[in-house]
Amino acid sequence: VGFRLGHAFRVDVRGEAFAADDVETPGDLYVEGDPGQRKNLDRRSGDVSLSGAWGAHAPLLRVFAARENTDYFDTWAPDPYVSYVSETETRGAQLQDAVRLGAHALTVGVDYTDQSESSQVSSAAATPSAPYSPDAATRSTAAFAEGRFAFGRLSGTLGGRFDRVALEIRETPLRPDWQPDEETFTVFNPSAGLQYAAAPGVRLHGTVGRAFVAPDAFGRAGLSVQRGSGGVATITVGNPELDPESAVTWDAGVGFERSALGLDADVTYFRTRVDDRITSVRASFPAGSRPVTAAGDPVGSVSTYVNANEARMEGVEWRLGWDLGAFAARRYSLRLFANATHYLEREETARSVQVDAARFAGRTDFRPEEVAGALVFGAETENQIRNVAGATVNYGVEWDDLRRFSTRLTGRYVGGRTDQDFTDFSRVSDIEYPAFMTLDLVSTVRLADRYALSLLVDNLTDENYYEKRGFNLPGRTVRVRLTADF
Repeated sequence: VGFRLGHAFRVDVRGEAFAADDVETPGDLYVEGDPGQRKNLDRRSGDVSLSGAWGAHAPLLRVFAARENTDYFDTWAPDPYVSYVSETETRGAQLQDAVRLGAHALTVGVDYTDQSESSQVSSAAATPSAPYSPDAATRSTAAFAEGRFAFGRLSGTLGGRFDRVALEIRETPLRPDWQPDEETFTVFNPSAGLQYAAAPGVRLHGTVGRAFVAPDAFGRAGLSVQRGSGGVATITVGNPELDPESAVTWDAGVGFERSALGLDADVTYFRTRVDDRITSVRASFPAGSRPVTAAGDPVGSVSTYVNANEARMEGVEWRLGWDLGAFAARRYSLRLFANATHYLEREETARSVQVDAARFAGRTDFRPEEVAGALVFGAETENQIRNVAGATVNYGVEWDDLRRFSTRLTGRYVGGRTDQDFTDFSRVSDIEYPAFMTLDLVSTVRLADRYALSLLVDNLTDENYYEKRGFNLPGRTVRVRLTADF
């Protein structure tokens, strides 16, 4: 809902709720006697914004909040119990002002985000047990500024963002191994971009920027125990020494646009270097020297998270669009389009890691949190970055009569990728994902100046696919949407 306050300002209120009970998640492979998992999902979000135009200023104040709850059932049986509950709450605010300075502009602002995560694990008797990840909160406070300038054929941007991120590990029932703690990361991320109109319809462009990712609570303080055959445990534990990863990306390209011909094209080369990349590592204990936990479980293998030395990604992005209606000087739009990303390199340099098995040999009181302090790093190895496809292509066709009706059919192709396979927790290995392709359709009828009725069909061909193995994405989904503008 939106409404105006006088001639200069307006208020917009948005809200969304999504509830789905008894959602089936069978995974990508059917196993007799183990048909999969069921869950309840509840998501709610909302925001209120105040915006306006006051002389050369365009201020904006936005306040938002969201919550997501997920209940996982232990089985598909007629009388299941909730074995795992997770809850995430997010709230924040942003205040900014965009100031026009002749042909130039300056945007300055601050924002704040607070995200809290909690979880609970229960047994069949509804008895709580230790959660996999401690209760935690991530608070981010940032100040940012970006200037946009234009001098004849040359235009560009120059900006920066200063972030202060605090990761708080909270006191968590049944997790006495982790005491409340808080660590703060302070990062400055600059960015810049240039564009030059070399000739009519031809533009040269380039950008450079820095970004970072802070480790999450599970990466620093998580604990997951999976028991396999013979009661041998496979343990994943967080690493309290985990640092944030950072990346610098630059790109350069050339674009072409001719409205009379209906053509729009661009090709860009990019390169990214990531330092302290966060990745998982794993080590096994020989059968003759496995430590034993206080609960009597022999430990077959352990995994944790470390900062790999670096990662490198380079490739080419391109896009091409052709409007046959504009080319033939017709009063409609029939546009063919495609864009793609092709990686020429997607490698990471990771250090091999071993566990100092001698430290735990013969132990009968092994504690998983000791693993992070017993890692021995060795030689560096080159590996392909997991879950990054060599090629991703989006393409489609859209029709618009420029009066009442429009429709668009789009396709998405994702090439093969490698990722870790957790089908057998006692023998985790890499696996190659198959390529997949999906189609989406959206058609809209404009009923009047203010109203529109849309039909949206996602995954038109009902493709069975996944971004992450075992978490198959929805099949064909049909939605009807009525839009009213005021």
